Amino acid sequence: MPAIIIAGMIVVARLFLIPCALLALSLPAAAKELLEVPASREMEKAGPASEAESHLDTLFAALAEARTADEAESVAGRINRELVTSNSPTVSLLMERALLAVSAEDYPLALDLLDSVVLLAPDFVEGWNKRATVYYLLDELNLSLNDIEQTLRLEPRHYGALIGFGLIMEKFEEKPAALKAYRKVLSIYPHNETATKHERDLSKDVEGVPL
Repeated sequence: MPAIIIAGMIVVARLFLIPCALLALSLPAAAKELLEVPASREMEKAGPASEAESHLDTLFAALAEARTADEAESVAGRINRELVTSNSPTVSLLMERALLAVSAEDYPLALDLLDSVVLLAPDFVEGWNKRATVYYLLDELNLSLNDIEQTLRLEPRHYGALIGFGLIMEKFEEKPAALKAYRKVLSIYPHNETATKHERDLSKDVEGVPL
């Protein structure tokens, strides 16, 4: 795609990608709204689920039922590959360049590329999730939350976004909301080490040590 077209997309993205309702909510209310989205997704579209959606459903079921951490990690890798796959060559190229920019810690470039991704493909889950990650790395926590909201509306079982949500809630000292997020992760991905550790530590702070 010519550079001038991509540049134009970036300008439009920055002008018109308005932050969603999450930023207008108090943090506790926002946390409650996000975490009440059911992890076992109901398909909203009429007709049968797409082949990709059916495959994801199968993978998430396998993730929840995995008997060992190694087995779960293998399934999680397949889920991650599924989520990052786009049918659009343009989106795939932009994502590839964005990930390279993140690896090089060139976050402004990564944001420009991911702005184009979410503009071109607003239903592509990983565009929102990766941009949320970049905003988190830049300590732009409200903007990160905004993109986490979009990620979870598109895929409520996205455990990476839920972990990000939990980490941000911890930064805001919203420990009950963070604990709820990590427990939601564990209902989807029981062997997740990050969620397990944070859930264990937070449960002591929020609920105390049982007598």
